[in-house]
Amino acid sequence: MSKTGRSLQGARSRSQIIVLFVALIICIMLLFVNFAYLNTQSNYDKQYIGHAGELRVLSQRIAKNATEAAAGKAAAFKLLTDARNDFDMRWGFLRKGDKATGLPPAPHEVRDELQAVQNDWETLRKSTDVILASEQTVLSLHQVAATLAETIPQLQVEYDKVVEILLQSR
Repeated sequence: MSKTGRSLQGARSRSQIIVLFVALIICIMLLFVNFAYLNTQSNYDKQYIGHAGELRVLSQRIAKNATEAAAGKAAAFKLLTDARNDFDMRWGFLRKGDKATGLPPAPHEVRDELQAVQNDWETLRKSTDVILASEQTVLSLHQVAATLAETIPQLQVEYDKVVEILLQSR
C-alpha cells in the first residue's frame, strides 16, 4: 500500500472516530435530558398522588362532619366548611394544576376518571351547601330538642303528682 493510501485511510478513520465521538456526546446529552424529564414527571406524579390521597381523607372528613352537623353539633359546621373548602382547593390542583409548584393539570389519560369524580363532587358539594345553609335551623331544632329532653322528666314528675292527687281524691 502506498503512503497516500494509508494517509487517506487514516484520515477516513479519524473522521469516522470524530463522527462517532460527536454521536456519543449527543447520546449522552439526550440521556441527561431524558433523566431530567423523568425526574420532573416523577415529581408531578408524587404531587398528584399526594393530592389524591388528601382528597380521600377530606371526603371522609366531609362525610363525618356532615353527619355530626346534621345531628346538631355546632363545631361540626365549621369543620365541614373547612373540609369542603380544602377539598375544593385540592381538586382544583388536580384539574387545573398548581402554579405555585409548577404542577400542570392532570394528564388527559385520566380525563374520564376526573369527569366521574367531578360529577360526584358537584352532587356532594350541593348536599354539603344545603347542610351548611340550614345551620341555624338545625342548631335551633337541636336546642329545642335539648330543652325538651330536660323538661320532659320534670313534666313526668308533675304528671305523676297529678295522677297521685287524682287517685287520692277519687
